[in-house]
Amino acid sequence: MEDNIFDDLEMIMSDRISIAYSKNEQYQKAISEEKELYERLKNILTEQQQELLQLYFESISATTAICEKVSYIQGIRDFVKILYHE
Repeated sequence: MEDNIFDDLEMIMSDRISIAYSKNEQYQKAISEEKELYERLKNILTEQQQELLQLYFESISATTAICEKVSYIQGIRDFVKILYHE
């Protein structure tokens, strides 16, 4: 049953985080800078280097997604513990 709760929370978390990111000016600025730097790199890297860089970014994105999920769920667990004084 606990897995079902956390599966449901994962779906809600994803939606809530996306909304929060879209409203956050600091995040929007960082994404804009990231895209600009990526475009600059694409113009100077060979095709093989671009492919390797893309794989690197995909790996970082996957790791970041895991970190977000773990942090979000841990925050909920901590909140529940505070509520119930466990």
